Amino acid sequence: MSVEPLDLVAEDEAVRLAGAGAATHHGPGVVVVLGGDAVVIVADPQDGLESSGMRSRRDFRLHGPFPYEVGVRFFGHPPTSPHWTWAQRREVRPFHLFTRLPEGCLYLGVGKPFRGGFDEHALHSADLRIAPELSLEVLDRVLPPTQPGELPGLEWLGLVSDAPILALESFVIAWIPQDGSSPEACKLDGVPAALVEYYRLAQTRPALMGVQNRLLPAAKWTAGRDVGMVEFAHENQGGHLWLMDPSEADPTVWIDDFGHSWDMMPEREPLSSFLLQFALFETMMNAPHTVFSQQMETTQARGLTISLTPVPLRPWRWPADPSRLFVAPGLIAQVVDTGDGMCEFWAGALHRSVLRSLGFS
Repeated sequence: MSVEPLDLVAEDEAVRLAGAGAATHHGPGVVVVLGGDAVVIVADPQDGLESSGMRSRRDFRLHGPFPYEVGVRFFGHPPTSPHWTWAQRREVRPFHLFTRLPEGCLYLGVGKPFRGGFDEHALHSADLRIAPELSLEVLDRVLPPTQPGELPGLEWLGLVSDAPILALESFVIAWIPQDGSSPEACKLDGVPAALVEYYRLAQTRPALMGVQNRLLPAAKWTAGRDVGMVEFAHENQGGHLWLMDPSEADPTVWIDDFGHSWDMMPEREPLSSFLLQFALFETMMNAPHTVFSQQMETTQARGLTISLTPVPLRPWRWPADPSRLFVAPGLIAQVVDTGDGMCEFWAGALHRSVLRSLGFS
């Protein structure tokens, strides 16, 4: 049987797309079938942070746990392999995505796994991307709109200029719930006060240490090119480094783009404010609902951000200079000037309706 996006089929017909030797794994509101021909995923239409299903017009989130072999099938390597390797084998058999509706299972298309979490015990989560993306009308069928409830406010913005460390704490507590786990222990001797506070907050919120980029525990700092400088953070491929002199109370943050000949460049804000920018960006990237446009006219971005509040800090230089952060209740956005009247637009929200108010999701 062949199917096309938006076809309605019976669930047993959808499952048969997996092929011979199918093994079925159940989760709350979702079934994952691994077969010789394909993986088939059928999810209920639910809108919740722990629900499996479409999260946006192009992104599907699967919540586990599912057995170890499901993780290997999704990502083509055991969890002990390096997370970033060009030699990583990818599964060539398709991943067929469906949503259960009263009239049948709606075929969404083929998803490609691009991010997930699994270990030697289980697949805990996986994100898959479909192309072409769904229309808003179809998305509302498979992810029925709901009301957001109470969203984190902007009270912390009033602390940014005079007390950035307190602003960081207020933002983090409002946005990121404690999850009970903790990252590697950090030695705190000789660590600037802003990082001491950041590490303390990250003890029960490990995502603060980075999802897209990585903030290093003090025990893993490495020496920079200049005497007294240490690398305390890097972007996800390790080529863009952030350095500082930890002997200073609130040190200047320096950028070292590995492999380039120019001198290191300073970030515009000192460490205490830079850490707030870092936390905002990582929280945006790790938000349950995200959008990203690599090619947007700056006039369009200006129209999107006119209803948002600029973060009262000078632009930082990641991923390009200048990059400006904006916020609204339950929303973080970033506009990256790429020149020639164009920019990149990034946004992350705690609820889909917040992005919908900007014309996304």
